[in-house]
Parts: sequence; C-alpha cells; structure tokens
Amino acid sequence: MDFIAITKLAVMKKLLLLIALVGYACFAQAQLLKKMKEKVDNKVNATVDKKVNDAVNGNKAENKSEENKTDALNNPVTIYKRDKNVCATRSFSENVTGIQKDIYGIAVTGDDRSLSAAVKNDLTGISYSNLGLVYNIHTRKVADSIAVIPIDLNENGKIDNDEKIYSSLDELLNFLGITGNAKIPQENVNIVFNKNTISKPAIDFLNWIITAGQQYNRQFGFLSLDKNVVLQQQHLLSAYISNAKNTVR
Repeated sequence: MDFIAITKLAVMKKLLLLIALVGYACFAQAQLLKKMKEKVDNKVNATVDKKVNDAVNGNKAENKSEENKTDALNNPVTIYKRDKNVCATRSFSENVTGIQKDIYGIAVTGDDRSLSAAVKNDLTGISYSNLGLVYNIHTRKVADSIAVIPIDLNENGKIDNDEKIYSSLDELLNFLGITGNAKIPQENVNIVFNKNTISKPAIDFLNWIITAGQQYNRQFGFLSLDKNVVLQQQHLLSAYISNAKNTVR
C-alpha cells in the first residue's frame, strides 16, 4: 500500500501526492476570549496610569520588573482534545511540539467538529481545529460562539497590526498563501491505495483533484498547490497509469 497526500494535514514517510494545503488555529469560547482581553486592557491601563502619576508627583520608581500582563489571565480555562491522537490532534501536536505526542486536556468523543461543540457549550472552553471548522465556510467569518486566539508571530509580546489576520477565512488564507508562515500549523492529509490494483478511473480522479479540482480548495478552507508542485505530483502519479486497470471499483 502507498500513501497519497490529498491535502496538507498529516506527514507520512511514504509516497505522497499533495493536492492542497490547510492550516490550523486555536480557538476559545467567544465570551472567554472577550473577558481575557478586557482584563489585559484594564491591567495595561492601570500600569500606565500608575507610571504617569509617579512621574507627575516625582515618586521614586519601585525597583521591580513590570508586572506580567498574563497575571490578568488567571481565569480557569478548560482544554478540550480529541479522544484519540489522530487528525487535528496529531497534526497540531506535531507542528507545535515537533514530535507526535498527546495533548493535555479533556477527551471529547467524536470527530473534529465535536471539539467546536464542546467549546461552544463551555464558557471556559479552549481547543484547536482546522480552518474549515473554525470558520463558517459560507459566511467566511469565524463560526458562531467561538473566537480565534491570535498568534504573536514575531514574538515581540503583542499582536501587531500585520498579525491581525483572523477577521475572515479568506484573509487568513491569503496570509498563508503569501507567507507560508510555519508558526500557523499546516499539514498533509493522505489517501491510501494499492498500486497493484488501482483502476484507471481512480487515477484519473486523483489527477483531476490535483489539477481542475484545485479551484474548489479555497471554498472549503484549503490552499491550492503551487504549479510546480502539481507537475511533480502528476509525474509521480503517472508511474502507475501503465499498470492501472480500466475497471471501475
């Protein structure tokens, strides 16, 4: 059996036929993220007011480092994960940690959609999923009752204007398409086929996926392949055409 990658979701050290790219995002219950942001803003404003007051009144600055803004985030959060280390869980953990390891959290039975449902119903909920589930693919906006947790891509301790890329699915896809920033997890999805028994119609369908079918990727939250990559994958797939049977399976 050989593995054919049909979207960028899971890396396999086998024969891969890439047909699309997709990214992952962390998200939280909308009210939780709103509350956290308000507490951070209040903390920052209080710190600024104190510094201004000290400067005006000539008070001697205290010899201590600036309080960590994350002190304002001491609200409890509930992390949800898939009950099995597959799909989003596996891809997310491999991208973030560099190795395939389980993620801490409450196990949720079901597919990746179940993670969204769990977070929506918990005011302290937080989780991760692929962009096609984090966003509503029809409205192109973040799905109801959740909010995307932004990433500090340049690690300067804040979310700069050019890092505010989450208002719509298309804005985030455009960013990934242009920059390919690896801090936003991206991976491959694979399809398994038997190279000795695959039919000619099946190969024709796989070839359609990586050519004409690319036009549908973005609609469902995926990125299209580079033209050079498509040519490479077509060459890879063509190796099986001579042995393929003209039967429909």
